[in-house]
Amino acid sequence: MKRFCTLLSVSLGIVAIGSAQLAEHVPGQIHVKFKPNLGAPTMQALHAAPLNYHEGIGVTLVDLPDGMTVSQGLAAFRARSEVVYAEPNYIARAHLTPNDPLFGQMYGLPKIQCPQAWDLHFGSSTIKVADIDTGVDMTHPDLQNNKFAPGYDFANDDSDPTDDHGHGTHTTGTIAANGNNAVGVIGVAPNVTIIPIKVLAASGGGTYDMIIGGIKFGADNGASVLSMSLGGSGASQAMQDALVYALGKGALPVASAGNNGDTNLNYPAAYDECIAVAATDANDQRAGFSTYGDWVEVAAPGVDILSTTMGGGYGLNSGTSMSCPHVAGLAGLIKSADPTLTPAQIRTLIQNNCDPVGNFVTKGRINAFRAMPLISIGQPYTLAPDAVGLFEGSSFIGNLAALLTSNNVYTKANSVFVNRLGHVASQSITIDNKITTSNVVNLSKVVSMDLKMEVAAKAGTTVSLFYKNPTTNAWTFVKSSPMTATDGVVTVKLGSPFTKYFASGASQWLIRGIDPQTTTHTALPFTLRVDKVSLSGMVKN
Repeated sequence: MKRFCTLLSVSLGIVAIGSAQLAEHVPGQIHVKFKPNLGAPTMQALHAAPLNYHEGIGVTLVDLPDGMTVSQGLAAFRARSEVVYAEPNYIARAHLTPNDPLFGQMYGLPKIQCPQAWDLHFGSSTIKVADIDTGVDMTHPDLQNNKFAPGYDFANDDSDPTDDHGHGTHTTGTIAANGNNAVGVIGVAPNVTIIPIKVLAASGGGTYDMIIGGIKFGADNGASVLSMSLGGSGASQAMQDALVYALGKGALPVASAGNNGDTNLNYPAAYDECIAVAATDANDQRAGFSTYGDWVEVAAPGVDILSTTMGGGYGLNSGTSMSCPHVAGLAGLIKSADPTLTPAQIRTLIQNNCDPVGNFVTKGRINAFRAMPLISIGQPYTLAPDAVGLFEGSSFIGNLAALLTSNNVYTKANSVFVNRLGHVASQSITIDNKITTSNVVNLSKVVSMDLKMEVAAKAGTTVSLFYKNPTTNAWTFVKSSPMTATDGVVTVKLGSPFTKYFASGASQWLIRGIDPQTTTHTALPFTLRVDKVSLSGMVKN
């Protein structure tokens, strides 16, 4: 029998995504809610044992027998009629606000919504980002803890890529400075592994041949991303061939656009194989020095960027060199969240999820949270109504259970109330911010949400949906749908931010039916029936 262990983690936000792919959970344990007094014989029959019981909630933490997976346990318990529900013992983690003391001075990361992205993933050490630059001060206290894979110095042709300039240490810190370690700053992808590749000498200059060597070295040594805060004005087929080679090896090149303040091409950024990056300031304006144009795809913060410096310090630098590692770090973060993504897919996620900043770039300023990979929920998650009742009318039939499944059991409002449009019947439904399996939906991870209702009324009825704004305490119109048949489904795609529907912890909805064919008080009562009500959508992985 396995010993019960307590997970000391706080906050909520893990969403069940169906049996095909379970969210992070404790192996060998499931939560089960039994019908009264039927738990013990069921567990005995399935050779399971209770670990913990939550009095008042009626939920038991069950220890599965050795050799039984969580998926197998769920299937076994869910197949028994005495089980109300069974679910994994999911793991929840804190919503991260880093404790790095200089984070408050780093406007760039909140600007691109890194804290929200870190709630989804903090980077993985299995993902490598090559910083092709002046090398790195690998003794810096914010750049230690096994962060580095073996690198190379192409400027001096040796295996020691130690920084003797400072530029590369600064860009590396923006990519991956250690996070939440109560030291200094934090990078965009704090947990990724850096391959330090020195291609620029102490003077800050280097040859294309050195850069080509650096590109190939990074690609050959497993880099998923190549960060190049450098460039020249001369076009080079050899350099472009190196970029094609790197892409073939699964490495996405990212390069700074240049600091000329014009639209002239800089290489390697101008090659189609690279993501070209311009610089913006704290107000999302183009930095005056930044190169721009229709060949530059994205922008990122690049003015007064705080990062690591040689000798263990921290300092401000400006340039598209500072913008490039924001994008490279984001690419590494995305790859960490979904290692199956190709360079082209990562590039598309970055490009298609930018915030608009003007026409000096073709896509916009990067947004880390929006660019993180999406997964589809395996089954539409159902938010259980907490209350249902008559809003307008003369009588009401039904209960909460009637709204949970499509079983021809329904709530019904009968009304003789008449307004200027005709007979009216309305039901109010309150939905708490939790799935029926008791897992809380982390609204910061939701990117789409649909409300679906199965309703029945006479053909020609107009069904309208309203939600109560908790701030104004007023009903806000959402949608009207005419019913062309007796039975129908009303689906409403809710707009973000989704927190507005749950601002008070629960959302209140008003479903109103109007029969325009009835115009007098003496007409027969009008009936509006409501069956299953559910919320479904897309969530961040």
